[in-house]
Amino acid sequence: FRSLHGEWSLRRRLDSRLTQWGPSGQVEGVARFEAPGGGRAGEEDMLFEENGTFRADVGKLSFQARQSYVFAYNPAGDVLEVYFPDAPASSACAASGVCSPQGA
Repeated sequence: FRSLHGEWSLRRRLDSRLTQWGPSGQVEGVARFEAPGGGRAGEEDMLFEENGTFRADVGKLSFQARQSYVFAYNPAGDVLEVYFPDAPASSACAASGVCSPQGA
């Protein structure tokens, strides 16, 4: 888990199934894993931030795109939870759809 720390190249494909909500396209840029410190007891948290440029498949639409997630790893249970930074820790499973076998 700790080996993810640092900067990575980012290329993410976004396919819109409902074009009224936005076009399909690709984001290219950088992703960073950073340890924010102060992880919850028995866990290790890492902030994941994506920054890049979205370019639509059709037309000339492009804009800066950014997204952040918190990756919370519990080595004792070998469980990884992913959630948005503003989500309360107790809702990590519901927010991410990634749950431990115990449903935590």
